[in-house]
Amino acid sequence: MLIVPFISESPMQKILPTLSEIWKSPEWKAQAVAFKEGKPCAWCRAKPGDTYTTKSKKSRKFGFSVHHIEKHKWGLSLYNQVKNKMFRKYWQDKTSKPLFLFPTGLSRKEYREQLKYEWENSHKEDIQTAFQEKKELIINDYLNMTEENAVVLCNRCHYARERGMVLCKVCGNGYHKPKYDRCWSCSQVQKEGEVKDEEN
Repeated sequence: MLIVPFISESPMQKILPTLSEIWKSPEWKAQAVAFKEGKPCAWCRAKPGDTYTTKSKKSRKFGFSVHHIEKHKWGLSLYNQVKNKMFRKYWQDKTSKPLFLFPTGLSRKEYREQLKYEWENSHKEDIQTAFQEKKELIINDYLNMTEENAVVLCNRCHYARERGMVLCKVCGNGYHKPKYDRCWSCSQVQKEGEVKDEEN
């Protein structure tokens, strides 16, 4: 198990065992309310006050929420991301020198793993410092919403986005996985049209 040395954290970092906790903070909620005010959905262009029809034929008002464009890692996943990025730079700098020779008796992979183990043990404080700095950057990114790092999505589009789907460009109403070029409803219409063309 990886033991991370302690370096002082900011108050916000201490209350974030998971990154999703930031969405419960008063700071984030205040930013989100101000950021989404009056903005339409970035995908379907629905506006505050617009309604849509559910599958059960009921009319519902659109809800709106802020969606952060970049998905960040947190905790151990983020720590490993920072550590691996630092080591890759160290490895490239070390092995790209003109006079560098790989030691005999070890494969390139074995030498890299050995060197990484030694490097990590001797740079724990540097890694931890970079880790804390990265967490602060992520928190600042989440708490300072701009057109570059966040968008407003309606509840339908937000639901689809979280499930890896995109808005259908054909009808502008349905959703589909990126590997397809249209939603299921539009695909059915296309198939029906092809059948009619064959019959004619």
